[in-house]
Amino acid sequence: MITSDGEKIPNPKHLKKHYRKLRRLQKSLSRKQKGSNNRYKARVKLAKAHLKITDTRKDHLHKITTQLIRVHVRFAEKPNYRS
Repeated sequence: MITSDGEKIPNPKHLKKHYRKLRRLQKSLSRKQKGSNNRYKARVKLAKAHLKITDTRKDHLHKITTQLIRVHVRFAEKPNYRS
């Protein structure tokens, strides 16, 4: 992402970082027998891995937007609502 003043913010590529673990967990899940307790546990592990990626994406987005607002937004004077 590039801001209007030319500052470049790198893309952290969260999926690429966690791809190996996701792949391993998905393979493990596919080998489990349907309906078994071990399949349930593998499914929960995979879901947690996906959730971690989602949370890191949201966290990064939140940090970037907060930083941009703090640096680039200038606040105007307080409006006078009493007329």
